[in-house]
Amino acid sequence: MVESQLRARCPHCGIAPVQGAVKCWIIRGLVIFFKVGLAPELGCEACLLKRIGANFLANFLLGWWSVTSAILTPFVLLQNLFQIFTSPRIRERNFKELLAEVGLSAPSEVIETASFLDLIVATCSGIAWADGSVTPEEAAMAARIVARFSDDFLEEAEIRKWVESRYRAVADPARVDLLMRLVCLHAGALVAVSDGSVSPSERKVFGQYADWLGIPRNVADEILEKVEGMLDASSRGRARWEDEEVRRARRILGVDENVGPVELKRRYRELIMQFHPDLHASKGDRSYYDRKTAEINWAYEVLSRSMSMAG
Repeated sequence: MVESQLRARCPHCGIAPVQGAVKCWIIRGLVIFFKVGLAPELGCEACLLKRIGANFLANFLLGWWSVTSAILTPFVLLQNLFQIFTSPRIRERNFKELLAEVGLSAPSEVIETASFLDLIVATCSGIAWADGSVTPEEAAMAARIVARFSDDFLEEAEIRKWVESRYRAVADPARVDLLMRLVCLHAGALVAVSDGSVSPSERKVFGQYADWLGIPRNVADEILEKVEGMLDASSRGRARWEDEEVRRARRILGVDENVGPVELKRRYRELIMQFHPDLHASKGDRSYYDRKTAEINWAYEVLSRSMSMAG
């Protein structure tokens, strides 16, 4: 998962990322003496609940075996129970405090970046799956976007696997900055148009992800409209460039727009025989004939490709 790539893994399960910490009191009665202290625990939400339960059970079984500890044990058990109901925000704050105690800075930037990348992968994946499957263009677009925002910390191959597996976010969108959520939706729009068009199902799912990210529908519609406009402009520009390329190729080979495959090949062979460098070796300077031959080969490839696409 994205967060488990960027954040420390839970020391208990080794799978989920560390999501917070709790501070549980422990007490042990030793007949005459007793031991009491604070035992911090960090890990994912599920493992934290298990550790709190394990501490509570150990205190309940081992806390009564001295006069003083018998008095203190009920209060320790109440403190353990209170830890079960602490909010994720408090547990995250505890985690930061524990890091500060050992001289590490609070990981707010890392957590924020991890949450952002988590949301952007989920958004791209969900919109890519809108039509029931992910096209290679959609997976490639999502992988490029996420890899760029992670400064290439995340590998494109791994990102593609997440996108193609119907990735579900771990982070809460409400705890991510609005600007970052807008970027996530913009990335989803780029994925939607990456295969050349936006289907009705993609529009529907795009709107659903806008709601999930807390983006007003009118803003989401503007984002999608702008990205579609960029696609149209790019397509028109590409078409104009290809038209100019074809016209230049025709001028090089000396053929018109009605030329067929057979005539095109015949004309190509004539020009190659006329300008091949090996046939003009005695003239000394081969550079002109090398350039001319390369130009003829290029023109032939352009027109052949144009004919195959038209056919």
